[in-house]
Amino acid sequence: MRMTRVRRGVTLVELTVVLFILGIVAVLAGVGSPIVRRPNPPAWVAQVVEARRLAIDSARPVSTQVSRGDTVYRLTATPDGRVVADTALRVDPLTGAIESHAR
Repeated sequence: MRMTRVRRGVTLVELTVVLFILGIVAVLAGVGSPIVRRPNPPAWVAQVVEARRLAIDSARPVSTQVSRGDTVYRLTATPDGRVVADTALRVDPLTGAIESHAR
């Protein structure tokens, strides 16, 4: 009787081929996916961010006016990073983050 060997595992060549194929698939998936870009924020958002940055850098409160549509809003950025503004601007008073500028 002839004994046959049971083969377990894979060879290094087989493993290399599979990894190469997976690498090609990953590259093609990355190339095929669209790049997600954030839209440029409106000018008033940049003004709020700049006022907050200036207040933090200068260690003094900075007051400014921003125009959103036909309305002019007044805001004050404090040295600790808070922004005091009209609620219509939807600026987080503690962090100065703009909650939504898609409107």
